[in-house]
Amino acid sequence: MVPVTLKGRREMNRRTFTQHTNMALLGMACTASARGEAIDEQFLQTLFKDTWTCLDSMLDPTTGFPQDTQHPGGHTNATNIGLYLAALCCAKTTGLISHEKGLRRAEKIMASLESYNRVYGFMLHIVEVDLSTRDPHGVLAISDFNKLVVGLVMVRQTWPELAGRITAYLETIEWKRLYNGETGELSWGYNFDTDSPTGWGRLWLTADTRSAAFVMVATEAAPPAIWGRMDRQSKQTEYGIICRGYGMGGLFLHAMDGLFLPEIDTEVGESAGNLAWQQIQFAQKRGYPLWGWSNCYLPGSGYTQGGYLSEHVVTPHAVALMLDYYPRHATAALREMATRGGTVPPKGYEGKEWGLRDSYNMKTRQWDNRYLSLDQGMLFLALANHLHNGLVRRIYTADPLVQHGLKLLEPYIPHDQELLQTWKQRDGMPWKDNSATPKKIQEIIQIPLSNHSTDAPSHIQFQPLEAGAIGINYQANGSTAPTHAIFTFTPVDLSALKSVEIELETLKSDKPQPGWMRVLIIDRFGQERYAHFELKKKQTTYRIEADDLLGIHIDEKAATSLQFQFWRNPWFYSNKRLMASQLQLKLGSVRLLNQA
Repeated sequence: MVPVTLKGRREMNRRTFTQHTNMALLGMACTASARGEAIDEQFLQTLFKDTWTCLDSMLDPTTGFPQDTQHPGGHTNATNIGLYLAALCCAKTTGLISHEKGLRRAEKIMASLESYNRVYGFMLHIVEVDLSTRDPHGVLAISDFNKLVVGLVMVRQTWPELAGRITAYLETIEWKRLYNGETGELSWGYNFDTDSPTGWGRLWLTADTRSAAFVMVATEAAPPAIWGRMDRQSKQTEYGIICRGYGMGGLFLHAMDGLFLPEIDTEVGESAGNLAWQQIQFAQKRGYPLWGWSNCYLPGSGYTQGGYLSEHVVTPHAVALMLDYYPRHATAALREMATRGGTVPPKGYEGKEWGLRDSYNMKTRQWDNRYLSLDQGMLFLALANHLHNGLVRRIYTADPLVQHGLKLLEPYIPHDQELLQTWKQRDGMPWKDNSATPKKIQEIIQIPLSNHSTDAPSHIQFQPLEAGAIGINYQANGSTAPTHAIFTFTPVDLSALKSVEIELETLKSDKPQPGWMRVLIIDRFGQERYAHFELKKKQTTYRIEADDLLGIHIDEKAATSLQFQFWRNPWFYSNKRLMASQLQLKLGSVRLLNQA
């Protein structure tokens, strides 16, 4: 032990006094912190209860299926049914519904499912909510159908009375039809009309088809090695590794299956946590009060399609999916949504306590008038996991089939405990508004037209015209696939983008009304911002405001290309398709205008 001098004792006394003072202040802070945590807990518990009330109020009286929104009738989705069944299990376990009442709900849904004319055990993922049609036609998407399976697995764990019927139902599903043993490829769906699988390839790892791949392994319809062959296209960003980014749906695509599978410290969890952190940082850079970008209804408009999100529209379920990653940031965002009127019901539903509405436009300060069953389901289940010690995962992984799948996949799903420390460290960082003093950037950026190329030389040819203009000749040649005219450039900063101005003239078209074109601005990570514009034969200038561009760049300071897309049969926004199969265009210039 080192001896202490008089001077040393005085210094120790001074430090002791300071330490006692700091400890007292720390005690006050801890008390305030504990008080804040208690308030947050109460807020989340209320949101949990109210969201369940909403979900349980949107059931069709004939089938017991959840409606798509609070409006009766129309179609519902196998995902809606599966998420509701999973929520029903959590509601029963936490006392929001009795065992008997919950059993009646589940039994009614089970009887309706059994009455559907399935093929190889599959049912169409989109059906009339009253099952007025019970025969499948068209294409099944397993991204939706697999959540029905997940929900049924949880029900047989919660209500043993239904276990036999559910097991018999699940065992009729011929998952092997979606696996090609020769190529090792998986199919994302089944075409009932042609009686064949569709879309062979490698399923994305960070997509909502993940549970289907898991069940295929668990039932031994496919070998565990398929997990290692799943598509892991990733981007090394300043926020960490992100797989696929915003493609097809934003945060829900990454994190939805993590409601059921233990993924927070896996490669999937790493990508989800990093994408959410990018959103949090993006919101702060923009000076937005909220974050949480994912597919949802746009207030006053339709559902976002294909991952083309509005920069101004956020959705509560995306935030809730990150409660286990960033509890402080996620809770603060959900509370802010409530403060901004998100829990006030829309006209016609006065007095309802149904939790948060589907989405919020931060620019117009408008909440959507709908409660979407899909998103409310994710929101409720995320709250169940966070508030009740991983309840959803505990019920799901207690099933012997799921345990078998986890054991088979153990070598393919490594866990990294350091990720938990990363999430904790980030969650402790304060919210900062970094938008106050934007740097001066170039106001007008002229896109060089000389650096052009195409991904379909048999459909698109270029020719130089006078005054630097470019001719673009498009010939569909019977194809309806998307093709692109691509213009690359040195990375430019579009963090203050105001509009895009395009000088484009339609010289020839085989249709009086050529239809719609799409323009995409792509960053260095391949993330797109995107808009439609309708070709008019007498119009030569098109202006697209930045607010009308859908999608979000991961690096908005490094846009690297602009593309014109010719698409005669688009998967999404099909009402805005190209009608012409032959086009001759004159492209004079493309200008990107930033805020002064």
